[in-house]
Amino acid sequence: MGKIVSSGQKLADLKAEYLRDIADEFDQRVAGWGAASPIEQLMIAQFLVSGFRFASCSDWQYEHGEVRSAVPNMTPGYQLLVGGPHHNEALWVQPTVTINGHEYRPDFAIIYFDEKLAIELDGHDFHEKTKEQARRDKARGRDFVDDGWAVIRFTGSEVFADTEGVIDAIMASLTAGCARHSQRARAMIDAVKRVTQ
Repeated sequence: MGKIVSSGQKLADLKAEYLRDIADEFDQRVAGWGAASPIEQLMIAQFLVSGFRFASCSDWQYEHGEVRSAVPNMTPGYQLLVGGPHHNEALWVQPTVTINGHEYRPDFAIIYFDEKLAIELDGHDFHEKTKEQARRDKARGRDFVDDGWAVIRFTGSEVFADTEGVIDAIMASLTAGCARHSQRARAMIDAVKRVTQ
């Protein structure tokens, strides 16, 4: 006869197994992308802790086709995470966005209804180390803004020092954009009502 294990110990063992499975899934998905830097991996982990979850790109697009058509110049990146604090955000990891004939790959893109937020993580080796890198980053940012995107940037140091605070700032930016959209929509409805009365 085997060793008798308490229900509390059994529960603890199952939780530990579950956490190992989650960590293995995370490692397998991120390793499959081949491009996720340590700060991107840290951000992905924090997004998952903040309420996002892994999802199938094709399943999500099938269910939410309107978002795909709202961003016709974007093709999926390595992974899609959905959920988030508002329960309807789509977070794309390194999608390709074509603007004015240029292809860009922001580190992350969040789509929430018709709000588009590009998130850039600026590691020292690839951003603003030279004048050419700085010029390219500024032009890229202007292209995104001209195409209707909000852009938010963080240094690698900010991500390492306070990943949760970075996610909070991203969600606050997204919430502010949605509030502006709601105000514009209400103003348009009010204008239509005045004209039709």
